[in-house]
Amino acid sequence: MFNSKLTTDLIEKVSTISVKLTDLQDYCETTRMINEEKDKIENKIIELEKDLESVSNKLEVEVQKIIKDSQTGKPKRNLIRIPNYDTLSTLMDRVIIEIVKKTHFLLMLKEAKNDEKSNLSKKVEMQSKIISALKLKLVQYFNVSIASGTYRYMKEERTFI
Repeated sequence: MFNSKLTTDLIEKVSTISVKLTDLQDYCETTRMINEEKDKIENKIIELEKDLESVSNKLEVEVQKIIKDSQTGKPKRNLIRIPNYDTLSTLMDRVIIEIVKKTHFLLMLKEAKNDEKSNLSKKVEMQSKIISALKLKLVQYFNVSIASGTYRYMKEERTFI
């Protein structure tokens, strides 16, 4: 049976490992290091690459469950998405905006006076909830697209070229 929470966790792990891996690779390329330090970092990169492969394999198993998870055996219905309303890009934009807002509140919280901290903490908590809900919605979009084998959307014409 398909497990949405597991799939969400696996996607988050893939993202986290990818970011760590990229950061370490960038660090190696831009920093002069003694051989011992470079060896440690290269070993960490190898370890992260193995973790990434393992998590990716687990995610692939979950994706296969999504495709097969249907009482009728047919792919799940994939609705036509409306630009600037419910497309994947619109949802990703929303996630980015909510992360920026959360970061803004966190920065304000660091500088806040004691009487302001409670209100800002509530705002940070709410942003975390919103981001989590949006991530779950993203996973649902991917699941439906993967299961149906398509991503259908209305093409938006641009006003200015």
